[in-house]
Amino acid sequence: RIGAGDLQARCTLPPDGGELGELSRTLDEMAAHIGSSMTHRAAAAAEVRRSNRALRLLNAVTGIVGAATDVPALMEEICRAAVDVGGYRMAWVGMADRDP
Repeated sequence: RIGAGDLQARCTLPPDGGELGELSRTLDEMAAHIGSSMTHRAAAAAEVRRSNRALRLLNAVTGIVGAATDVPALMEEICRAAVDVGGYRMAWVGMADRDP
C-alpha cells in the first residue's frame, strides 16, 4: 500500500529486533517522512501562489496610480484590480471626511 502511494499505511510486522522488524520500522519512518515532506511542499506552493497574486496586484496598482487623474477614479480602479487581478471577492475604500 505504501508503494502505491498510501502514505498513511504502516507495516504490520512487530519491531522484534530482527531484520524484518527493522525493515518494517524503517519503511514506516520513510512513509511518515515522505508524507510530512509532501504536506510542507503543498503549504510552500500555496504560499508562493499567494505571493505571486500579491505581486501581480501590486504591479497592477502601480500602473493605475501612474495613470490616475482623480481620487475617486483611482480608488475605483484599485478596487477593480483587487477583484480582477488579486482574486478578492470584493474591495471597497472608505474615505475619511476631514470636515471640521
